[in-house]
Amino acid sequence: MQGQKWRIIVTLTLIAIACYASWDTFRLWTMDEESRQELLERDPDAYKKLVTGSMRLGLDLQGGIHTVVRVKLEDIPEQERDDAVERVKEIIRNRVDPEGVFEPTIQTQGADRIIVDLPGWKDEKRAEQLIGQTARLEFKMLEPMTGVSSIIRNIDSVVAKIRGVGLETSAEDLTESESPTADDSLALALLGLTEEDTSTIDTAATEEDSPDDILSELLGDDLLGEDSLLGAGLDLESRPLSGKFLYPLGNDRTGISWPAFTIPVSEKKDIEKIFAMEEVKALIPNDIQIAFSTRNSIESNFEVFRLYFLKKEVRFLGEHLEAIRVSVDQFGASTVDFRLSGRPAAQFANLTGNNIDNPLAIVLDDKVESSPFINGRIRNQGQITLGGSASREDANTLAIVLKAGALPAPVEIIEKNLVGPSLGADSISKGLKSSLVGLLLVMLFIGIYYQLSGIIANVALIFNLFFLLAIMAGLGATLTMPGIAGIILTIGIAVDANILIFERIREEMRAGKTVRASIDSGYSRALGAIIDSHITVMITAGMLFLFGSGPVRGFAVTLFWGVFISFLTAYFITRMIFDLRKNYQKLSI
Repeated sequence: MQGQKWRIIVTLTLIAIACYASWDTFRLWTMDEESRQELLERDPDAYKKLVTGSMRLGLDLQGGIHTVVRVKLEDIPEQERDDAVERVKEIIRNRVDPEGVFEPTIQTQGADRIIVDLPGWKDEKRAEQLIGQTARLEFKMLEPMTGVSSIIRNIDSVVAKIRGVGLETSAEDLTESESPTADDSLALALLGLTEEDTSTIDTAATEEDSPDDILSELLGDDLLGEDSLLGAGLDLESRPLSGKFLYPLGNDRTGISWPAFTIPVSEKKDIEKIFAMEEVKALIPNDIQIAFSTRNSIESNFEVFRLYFLKKEVRFLGEHLEAIRVSVDQFGASTVDFRLSGRPAAQFANLTGNNIDNPLAIVLDDKVESSPFINGRIRNQGQITLGGSASREDANTLAIVLKAGALPAPVEIIEKNLVGPSLGADSISKGLKSSLVGLLLVMLFIGIYYQLSGIIANVALIFNLFFLLAIMAGLGATLTMPGIAGIILTIGIAVDANILIFERIREEMRAGKTVRASIDSGYSRALGAIIDSHITVMITAGMLFLFGSGPVRGFAVTLFWGVFISFLTAYFITRMIFDLRKNYQKLSI
């Protein structure tokens, strides 16, 4: 009787713990999307606690993004390669889940690959930015226009010669054009002029000034005359590079222009081809870097980008930035604010103080985010303005990668798949159906073959599933399709334990023992075999978890805990019910 009370107390305690562990999962799974979003906005901490305490669905069940990245170990010094992959993995985790809410699956594969599964994600572009960006933020100065002019003229000459076009068009040819070309119209539109305006300018130029004088007033003196880069550039064949430039970056206060040229997006591919030529690479000095803007922008209803000529020297690194947060400027545009302290603050103050009225390029992974002019010395705090059509989402992404830090080695995305939610819903439906069909067939067989004792075993089966799901919810585990397969296999193993016990009891009853003695002897004699069979399966599941990856580990988790729980339910719950039958004269088994 004392043993019976002990088993009842243990069973009721396990049921109470299971209900508590499953509560967050029950709440989360019964909430609609609108309620979830409302809770996230109202109390982010409560939402995080709810999600982290719940059992999550894997990528194959709820959809999401599967990505495989390769860490380019060959691009870093050999002494830094030992833990580079692990550091990359941790930084990626901090980027894709900075608040610890979404629980991505991130694991290494081989010596240099990392698998990143993002359940529930739909934005492929944002995932690629967060995972693939090295996120090395640098502050650099632009080259003066005087030094760049001769480089561009030489590139024009070389490329035109390669393409078999002579440099016969000059700035004066502009006045000979009877009607503007499509490129002329684009340039004029971006300058705020119309064809009627050009007629007026042409008339005035004929009477008083040369064409170069007129364009000098529009674009800046240092861009025309002998060093003309714009205006004459409308002849694309003879000026294959500068002919694509619309206008440079200009400082309204000083009137000085800088080599950050606005160019139509339609010309970007050709410009990339030009700078990829070995003959052109030889013309660019080693201390100059060519860079494009991070994103395109819309100016005067045209989509454009910027081409920068930067000094290669890094004047300041983004790793020194502190208290990074997203904000907005006076015009309502999204920005990333930061603070500086200690020695880096003094270094940044010297840099900005010595370059007032000059543009400072903010370079992220060799692409220019923006190039604001320095209006004064900046010491303790600053602001990163995002150029072009940057959205608040772009600002959030930049803030996240800066907080997480730069990757210790560059990476490349070698595989990326989007798993649709409909496929996940179909997997859930089929998984549930197969689990229920398997459960019902087993319960039907056990109920028919072992009669009332079989019904007791079926009760233990239901408790087995309940406790298994409760443990997975309490551990915050992720349920996958292989995990569902592990649950189905667990059902069979759980029945196996009951069959061993029932057959032992039958043997004792055939030997002429009483019901009480048969039950006691049956459980004690079957215990050794149950322990042996369960331990061997648990060891196998443990090895699968340790050495497997992805779906294999999901299968191993459910199998391990399912087998462990089946031992408890078989020995405690069914024994508790059988103890109530010890006084029976006959036993239905």
